[in-house]
Amino acid sequence: MTTTIVGLLIVAIACLVSGFETELTLLTLALAFWRAIELVSDVSYGQFQQDERLDFIGKSKLFRSVIFFGLVAAILAFTDDLLFASSGLFAGGLAMFLAFDVPKLRRLLDGHGEKISELRWKWPVIRDLIWKALPLGLLIGVATLEVSAPRLFLKPLHGDRIVGIFSAMAATTIVIQTVVIAVNQASLTPMAKAYAAGNFRRFRRKLKQLLLFGIAVAAAGLAGGWLLGDLFLELAFQSEHAKHLDIFLLLLSAFGLQIFAQAFQIGARAMRQNWWPLFVRTASFLVLAGMCWWLIPGGGMKGAAIACLVGSAFSALAYSIAGCFAFAKKRFPPPVENV
Repeated sequence: MTTTIVGLLIVAIACLVSGFETELTLLTLALAFWRAIELVSDVSYGQFQQDERLDFIGKSKLFRSVIFFGLVAAILAFTDDLLFASSGLFAGGLAMFLAFDVPKLRRLLDGHGEKISELRWKWPVIRDLIWKALPLGLLIGVATLEVSAPRLFLKPLHGDRIVGIFSAMAATTIVIQTVVIAVNQASLTPMAKAYAAGNFRRFRRKLKQLLLFGIAVAAAGLAGGWLLGDLFLELAFQSEHAKHLDIFLLLLSAFGLQIFAQAFQIGARAMRQNWWPLFVRTASFLVLAGMCWWLIPGGGMKGAAIACLVGSAFSALAYSIAGCFAFAKKRFPPPVENV
């Protein structure tokens, strides 16, 4: 809650300092409040995950998707106003939080003999939590910059049209990414429990399963893109997109390497090692930005795709090397129980 409030204040100040037009400022604030509600929901997701009730998280996200899609589509159809649609996102998120997340959270807390009304802010606990969460927050920021970097270099040099084509092809990985995130999140709690219990064998087995799953997903995606990529691009977008199959395959390859790296990120989170993944991700971003600066001016979209591939390859290699040291058996606590 504290960091969410601080984030809202930062967004508001940024809007004022940037001198945005009134409509753009209101739109930005509406989206910021929507994201704030999502972040508050993440607090309840943390309790759901701790109690291994991933079904609650899945239902909440599913209901949210349906509500958001329905609200935005209806509001845009009747008003054609993006600000109203953004306000609908906030209203839908708030309604979902109050109608679903809070009752489920109350149910779990009752099972632990606690009540929401009895929860109190304890500054030493909050201070420790902020310090532990800081590298994760910074890592998410760096990850966002990684996603945006190719577009930021493409836009001034090659225009909005090229950025649109590139972004459309890159966005196709979101569907696969959703599945990968779900599997990673489901593995996080068992891996954390295995680490806390000093069960190195189970932790390593879970990590291997994540790595093999990532390799399988990446191989399947690349094979599907090789066989049906041009047809998919033409059906999903336009015939012009289908002309860039080589770029699409490069993006799929880069995405596959990122999946591999994400398995090590989950392992680090399970062990509460949050700083070294931030350093690795920052180095990966710098490599990506350097490659974009070098390749995009003359190579356009293909240069951007190659830059993504090189950045992802560096990320996968760096995470593998760092993970081998971080996940060594000697770094595990003594076994306390067999889980």
